[in-house]
Amino acid sequence: MSEALIGAGLCAGAFWVASEAANHYVILYGRHGWAPPEVAFLLNFVLLGLPCAALLTTALARWWGPRLAADFGRLAAVPPRTAHAAAGLAALIVGVLVVLARYGLLRNTAITDDENVYDFMARMWAGGHLSVPSPPPEVRAFFENQFVVNDGRWYGIYAPGHPALLALGQWLGAIHWVTTVEAVLTVLLAWRLADRVFGRRAGLLTLGL
Repeated sequence: MSEALIGAGLCAGAFWVASEAANHYVILYGRHGWAPPEVAFLLNFVLLGLPCAALLTTALARWWGPRLAADFGRLAAVPPRTAHAAAGLAALIVGVLVVLARYGLLRNTAITDDENVYDFMARMWAGGHLSVPSPPPEVRAFFENQFVVNDGRWYGIYAPGHPALLALGQWLGAIHWVTTVEAVLTVLLAWRLADRVFGRRAGLLTLGL
């Protein structure tokens, strides 16, 4: 086990050194194709990250494997009421973490192009429009984005499901809570599907994931 842990540590250390040399794999946006830092990250991950994960998994399996197998067997005997309580607790924890991250870390601000485009689509749909006229040609370039079409008509490229829910949230005055509700329901749905299809053990393990 110690040899596997040492090997995993060496791979992780080499990966960290490589990231320092590659300026932490800074991604250059606004250019077509993979930038050199992205290629370096992928190559280093294949050469160092995967062996690190394999060695660490081997060490943990030798150290914790028998006990984990016994615990896994006992999960099948967990009463339904306890399983339901665990699912509710997991969903609550996820909801709280999402809210803390949104307000405490991100200050309730969209930080990616994807979020801004989803918000744009939701507000547009909530106003009863699937698209709107593009800005005047003189200023249109300032509103270009790789995730929107801006060729006389202005609209996002994403599938309609999530924007439709955001539009509903906009109508209700609670657009910023839609993703929190989605996260909570995703936990409950994943647990229920795993429990129904694969059994109690799979459902409880899904909550851990």
